[in-house]
Amino acid sequence: MLFPLVIAVFDEAGSEATDSANYRGDLTQLFGTMNPIGVASSAEKNSAGTLYFGNFRSIDSQLILTGLTNGVIVLAAVVAALVFGILLVLRGKATAATVALVAQIPAFATVALITQYSIFVWFVAGLAATTQLMPEAMKIGVIGIPRRVGEPESSAAQLR
Repeated sequence: MLFPLVIAVFDEAGSEATDSANYRGDLTQLFGTMNPIGVASSAEKNSAGTLYFGNFRSIDSQLILTGLTNGVIVLAAVVAALVFGILLVLRGKATAATVALVAQIPAFATVALITQYSIFVWFVAGLAATTQLMPEAMKIGVIGIPRRVGEPESSAAQLR
């Protein structure tokens, strides 16, 4: 008795996932409408001020939405930064913030960042860039006291 109900739920979920994947695949039609800089030529605003692109009422990919709203150049810069982050992770040179940002790549491809989450993502991106570019000499030591590389212990003792 329970088995047919479970099968029906899985069938419905499977068809919903297929429809969702097909919709995301159809979004690639919008690449041709992206401008080098600025909003895509397929953009339309209705009287309520809602922005639409072509026949799509929602864009379920932050990467595609970035290209549509900011242009191909900005999209290319974002993708290049993400690829660089992936390389840092693979080489074992990534900081925690870079690993956190790289872990979000599947979400960037399948979900548009709405509400406050986009602000958090940009905050983490700033942390990732800052911590990756920070010289080793400025990073906090194991015990939490910053010190310069090669600094003799005696000079630190004189300041105390």
